[in-house]
Amino acid sequence: CTKAPEGQQSLPPPVASVVDALSAECAAAGGKANVRDAARRADLNGDGRSDFVVHAGWIPCDDAASVFGDRRKLLTVLIGEKGDGARQAYTSYVYDAAIEDHGSRPELWLTTSGEGCGHVPAATFSDEHFCDRQVVWMNMADRFELAPLATIRPPK
Repeated sequence: CTKAPEGQQSLPPPVASVVDALSAECAAAGGKANVRDAARRADLNGDGRSDFVVHAGWIPCDDAASVFGDRRKLLTVLIGEKGDGARQAYTSYVYDAAIEDHGSRPELWLTTSGEGCGHVPAATFSDEHFCDRQVVWMNMADRFELAPLATIRPPK
């Protein structure tokens, strides 16, 4: 089971499993994963418990740096539950992710491209259109979803 950095609580088992799977992918390519910053905590759904964002882009893979690719990487969001629980509530492949503090509640923003930005995918990567798009909590669906296209912004 993956532990959080010293001085922080350990990760709930479902979160540790996601981190461990990415670490194993790195190891299978002959690398050693640095998982210190793999899982970030923030109350993204406003229930008073920490939720967890795990992004392969936050995991350096020493000796196999290209294992997660140089483009889109797996991102998983797990909502914290009572006790030591968590459950997956969103997953996608994105270029980057950031948890931003805008006052009342932290916001998760993903850097995506093409259809995720309301455009037809470009023929070449150099012609691709990129944008940042927020992930929002949908109470009725009990999961996270991308915010409407009208809310996209240029990547930071």
